[in-house]
Amino acid sequence: MRGQRAVFLGAFGVAVATALACNALNGSGDLTIEDEAGTAPTDTATGTLPPALPPPTPPGEPPPDPPAPPPTCTCVEPPPKDWQGPVLFLEKTGAVVSCPTGLVSILDGGANPSAAGTGCTPCTCGSALNPCVTGTIDIFTDNNCTASCKSKALQGPTCVSYGNCQATESASVALDPSSAAPGGLQGCPADGGAKTAAGWGSVAAACAFVTTPSGNCPETTTCAPKSAGAPTAKTCIVHDGDVACPAGSAYAKQVQYDTQLVDTRVCGACQCAAPQGACVGGVVTVYSSNTCTNGTEVETVGSVSSCKGYATGPAGSAKITTPATLDGGCAPQGGGLAGGAVSSSGTATICCMP
Repeated sequence: MRGQRAVFLGAFGVAVATALACNALNGSGDLTIEDEAGTAPTDTATGTLPPALPPPTPPGEPPPDPPAPPPTCTCVEPPPKDWQGPVLFLEKTGAVVSCPTGLVSILDGGANPSAAGTGCTPCTCGSALNPCVTGTIDIFTDNNCTASCKSKALQGPTCVSYGNCQATESASVALDPSSAAPGGLQGCPADGGAKTAAGWGSVAAACAFVTTPSGNCPETTTCAPKSAGAPTAKTCIVHDGDVACPAGSAYAKQVQYDTQLVDTRVCGACQCAAPQGACVGGVVTVYSSNTCTNGTEVETVGSVSSCKGYATGPAGSAKITTPATLDGGCAPQGGGLAGGAVSSSGTATICCMP
């Protein structure tokens, strides 16, 4: 019978030394250790010394968590030829599974592969990369911007001369938002469009001893790990591929997990539309000479400045002395899942005692 499916992340072909020596069988399948005088058991069947006492807790600090108990050994039916185990087998849904202290997983598997969210992170756009560097300046011979004398184009820090417009008293400036995006879709930096994490709906681990207990089991049995950290875990054997459980064996309950997570997703590239909005914060300076010297500042307000009046007298030139910035963002374009999916391949068969 084919049940769930999961993934091998370790070298599955490495044989697990599970036919390990256990302590003397006490008649119930669990093992104990007796001292040299043959007195009552002094430790649980781990084949190891009791854990060392923790160092004293400094004053004012909470005591540390007690150390996790080491795994114990129970004597069970040995696995048939070509099967790995016995192991302590763990399964969880929608969570990470870890072997208890003293045990290490020889199989990390999963079932029901999927990707988080929509599969791709959303596209976003940063601020416009470039300042507003072009526009126009209108020069007026009165101080309230009604008697126009001349309109001149502005190009960054280039000095613009008015020629016959000497007696001016006010000015207004318009800077061009499109000049902040000379690269079109490159006007704002794009981000996003990466694949979201892929994972398993359920996970499994086959846990074997890190350190082999000492002692021995009867010839017809072998040592299987048990742990107080996973009291309901089953004792199982493991085989690579899709195979039936051994006939006539105590390991009769079968589950299967996939052995590899396959992610072929491709996310569409993220782009940004041309920047939108107005140019703000820049400074255009009007000068009393024709060569941009001895000037009066005219600050921009939005893409078109309000009227800026200044003292009566000659004003024959202007230039952008502080470029404006674009206050609008860029609309994200593209992105999303362009193709592919998250799937799995391969099989591991796990057969457990009831």
